[in-house]
Parts: sequence; structure tokens; C-alpha cells
Amino acid sequence: MNCELFITFASVLSVFFERMQEQISQTGRQPLLPVGTLLQGGRYRIDGHLSSGGFGNTYVATNMEYGVQVAIKEFSLRDTVQNEDDTCVVVRPVSQKELFAQQRAKFRKEANRMHQLHNEHIVNVYQLFEENGTAYYEMDLIHGESLDERLKRSSQPLDEREVVGILDQVLDGLAAVHEQHLVHLDLKPANIMMDERGRAMLIDFGASKHVSDGQTSSVPSMMLFTPQYSPLEQIDQNLKNFGPWTDFYALGATLYRLLTLQSPPTATERLEERAELTFPPHVSAPMQSLIAWMMQLGRMDRPQNTSEIKQYLYANFQSYFFVAPAPEPAYVVPPQPAKKTPTCLIVLAFVLALVLTVILLLVFLVVL
Repeated sequence: MNCELFITFASVLSVFFERMQEQISQTGRQPLLPVGTLLQGGRYRIDGHLSSGGFGNTYVATNMEYGVQVAIKEFSLRDTVQNEDDTCVVVRPVSQKELFAQQRAKFRKEANRMHQLHNEHIVNVYQLFEENGTAYYEMDLIHGESLDERLKRSSQPLDEREVVGILDQVLDGLAAVHEQHLVHLDLKPANIMMDERGRAMLIDFGASKHVSDGQTSSVPSMMLFTPQYSPLEQIDQNLKNFGPWTDFYALGATLYRLLTLQSPPTATERLEERAELTFPPHVSAPMQSLIAWMMQLGRMDRPQNTSEIKQYLYANFQSYFFVAPAPEPAYVVPPQPAKKTPTCLIVLAFVLALVLTVILLLVFLVVL
């Protein structure tokens, strides 16, 4: 009986994975994994679905070996063209099977790139593996919320002091990314997490690319970007002009969104329709100038590295970073206690006096 049940169960699993593989081949995407699904021979157990994007699904899972909760990202190719959540996916003519293979290879590169990045403001990536006809990787589970979720929850812009603190942290993470000749290419409130300790974390490197001085890359079959947070070189898919300044445009647009609650106008709208950045009164002039600088349409007119932005922050928002130390109290000489004659000296003097008295008394008796 047990043998028959096992054979039946194995047959059901076989049919399930065959249908999954068929769906992947035909549509380039797969359904969400059910809660309780085991991966890697039982090493991971799927506990729930966190989010889905243009190139993947993210789950909360348990690492059964260590008994800790982690996040598992699964490669999943959505419809070839979409405009969901203001995200565009540009597709070039290529067969669906070839497209899936290309993007799965890119997904693996994403995992390898993130695994090599070591910074407290970048989510850690660990195990990379393939299963169910697709690819997965394990990463830290961040207990917190994205800045986009924060805005939706509160319906209030963030305080400028808090935004400066977040920007300072994000710049630390971006510096580590850019040092590896990488650009994130999808910075926006949804891709910046704040953990329960108030630490900013960069996530979702699915659109990231490797760039270097003088390097020109071929245009990939698919490129993801969010128009409101993308500069002209990214919208035009001009990879040879990508660099840190491309991320700075997106970061400036993110600051604009956090401080105003307004959706940033696209670079195309600003170029063709002369759409302007408008700020409410509570945004200071130095902050307005910083955002305008980071969102310049010309890539060479923007900051060229994180150090330039850091210097601007420390020069114009010094009070946000440094708190004047409390004045030290005037030094007062403590009162000195009156010096006392040691008891032993008093006793010694008394003994000497007594001995001297006895000697004098003896001398007096002898004379008599």
C-alpha cells in the first residue's frame, strides 16, 4: 500500500513539474510556489509570498538547516511588455525560449554580483541554485518596509532631516556598487528598504549592469526601467553613456518623491514639454538645489561620484549630522581637607616625653 502511494505521489509530482516546465517554455513565466513547497531537497520551505517584479518572485522561507527565516528570490519572466506599477519592460525581437534563457543567465549574474558586494546597506545574497526549470537565490530577509510602502501607509512626505540621513546611507551603499563598476539602474522608493533599526538597504539589482570607462555594451534583448526615475540615456537605452550619474538621477527623483509626495516628471516630459520640478515650502533651498543638480538632463551636468554629493551634504546640512557638544563645566579645584597629624606621631611624642620624664626623675633621685 505504501509503495502504491509513493508511486502515485511521484507520478503527481512528475506531471506537476512537466506542466510547469511547459508553461515556462510557452509563456516565459511560472505560477507562484505554494506555501509549504520544499526546495533543495528540503533545505528551504516556502512560508509565503513577499512580492513580484518584472523578472522574479520573492518569498519568505525557512532555512531548515539553521532554523532561520530568509528570503528566496525566484526567476520568473512576466509578460514581454508591461506597464504595471510604472515599470516598463522593453523587449527586442527574440524567441520566447531564447529570451527566457538569456534572462535566467542575467538573473544568475545578478546573484553573483550581489554576493560580491559587502556593505551594510546592501542586502546579502548567499546560495544560488536551479530547480523547477528556473533559478533561485537565498538572501537576507529584511524586517521592515520599503520607502514606497512607507509613503502609502502614512500619506505624508518625509521630514527633510530624515531624508538627508537616508540619503547618506544610500550613498554609502552606492559607493560600494560603483566601486565594482556596477550601476543599479532601478533606484526608486520601492527598492530602498528601511529595516527595524532604521538602516537603509538597497534591494533588487535585477536591472543592474557592469560598466567601465570607455566600454560599450551591446543592447540586451530586454531592458527594465521606471520612466519617472530614469534619465534620458536610460530611456534611450544608450548603454555606452551609463555610469554612476545614471543612478544619481534616479536617486534625485527618489528624494523628490519622498519630500513632495509628487510623482517626478519624466526626463522626456522635462525635455519636450518643459515640465518643471515644483517644491512645497517645507523643502529647503539647499535641498531643492541638490535635487535639481542630481536630476540634470545632461549626464555630465550631474554629480559624477558619491563623494561630490557627500561633500554637498556635509557643507549644507551640517546641523543634521553634527550636534554641538555641551559646554564643559568650569574646572573647580575641590576643597582640600585640613591636614591632620598622624596618630602614630602623637603616640611616639607621648612615649618620648614619658621616657624623658622618667630619666629626669631618676637623675634627680641620684643627685639627692
